Formats: sequence, structure tokens, C-alpha cells
Amino acid sequence: MPDREVEHLVVGAGLLGLSTARALTRRGRSVAVLERAAVGHAGSGSKGTARIFRLGYPDPFYVRLAQASLPRWRALEDESGRTLLRTTGAGSLSTRSFAPSTRFTAASAAFKSVP
Repeated sequence: MPDREVEHLVVGAGLLGLSTARALTRRGRSVAVLERAAVGHAGSGSKGTARIFRLGYPDPFYVRLAQASLPRWRALEDESGRTLLRTTGAGSLSTRSFAPSTRFTAASAAFKSVP
């Protein structure tokens, strides 16, 4: 890598590292990202194609945060020209009786569902 000066050095090119680098770059800052492994390596937390986009949290703050992220995912898809997030339905199965807590249900029900 050629020598150059940067304002910010991000260590780790995972989801958080690359998100941070992208945000800094969009603000006009110079950034370098260091990663010790290849993309999608075995120790990566973001390997494979399956992720969960959930709105079912007991704390309304996390429900709002998840909802606020959806337009940003769509903007990133537009910018990259790729489908990055495909929302589908989900179901939970258990061998034991399961009843969601009132707090969980109230926090999730207070917000619109993802289209």
C-alpha cells in the first residue's frame, strides 16, 4: 500500500468498521480501513447470506431503531445496484409453551410493520 496520510484509521472491515468508514467518507473525511483476514472468513460474524431483520424487541427504542434502518438499507441497495435485504415472514417453533411477555408485545405492536 502506498504511503499516505489519512484523518481516520478504522481497524476491522466488518459490518461496524465498514459502516463507520462509509459514514466518515460521506462526510468528506479521508479514511483507511485495515482488515487482517479475507472477506467472509470463517471467524467473521457476517458470513453467509442469511440475516434476521427483526422488529420484535421488548424495548421500543430498538423497535424504532430497526424501523429507522430500513430506509437506509434501501438507499444502500439503490447506491450499490444490489439487493441487500429481502424481508420475509418468520415463525417460531418450540417444544415448550411460549407466551410473549406483555412488555414485548406492547413495544412491537406500537409500530407499523415492515412492508
